Amino acid sequence: DKVRERTCAGQPALCIFDTFAAHKTESVKTKLREMYVKHGFIPPGYTGELQSLELNFNDYYKRKRSGR
Repeated sequence: DKVRERTCAGQPALCIFDTFAAHKTESVKTKLREMYVKHGFIPPGYTGELQSLELNFNDYYKRKRSGR
């Protein structure tokens, strides 16, 4: 709430999820609607293509952990 007051009061927010089952529950969707947050889902297999943290930040640690 504090962040929205400072940055985008009165504007809908957007939250993008991967397809993890917990993200798709009706209770999560209901809570998002109550908070005036629109939601979308990244199709399976496209997380690495569409999430910049996955490409830049997480990839470094995944490579390091796997020894690549």
